[in-house]
Amino acid sequence: MYKFNLHKDSFVKSHLYMVSKSKKISIDLSTNLFNVLVLLNLMGIISIQLTQKTKSLWHSIIFIFSYIFLFFLYDISQKFWYKLFYREIINEKFGKEEFIEIAIDFDDFYFYWIDKSGERKILYNAIDKFVKTKKYIFLILKNKDILPIPQNFKGFEDFISKIKVVLKTKGIDFMEDLKSKI
Repeated sequence: MYKFNLHKDSFVKSHLYMVSKSKKISIDLSTNLFNVLVLLNLMGIISIQLTQKTKSLWHSIIFIFSYIFLFFLYDISQKFWYKLFYREIINEKFGKEEFIEIAIDFDDFYFYWIDKSGERKILYNAIDKFVKTKKYIFLILKNKDILPIPQNFKGFEDFISKIKVVLKTKGIDFMEDLKSKI
């Protein structure tokens, strides 16, 4: 059995990783940005018409500033709102504790994940893949649940060498995504 303490933000990062890889969410974000830019263009046209009548330069300056601000900060603001959303969910599940003690293990039939909420026995056919990033290994389940495993716990190399053998026999992918920012 392998034990480690996991910071609550690790769960948030695991959800953000899934969001960053989701094509549907990417399309939704692009559509929202397009809609906001169209709305801003309409507001700009109205503002320019008003500016010509009132001879006020401030309307145009405010419009141009807000357009540039939104265009460049839209992506940052979306990440911020996703972080808040997932942080709220994780705080509900684990309470005020910053670190959660986790124990993981596996045998020929199950992958075990034990935390303060209980023990999860995960069948291998419920596992979609393991993804290795710079700091974590994400256990991604077919129901789109994701569990973060840090790469800095005692016995990590032993865990990796043994789990890779089991994953190969079960036909589960072990992928590397070292270009990921998470």
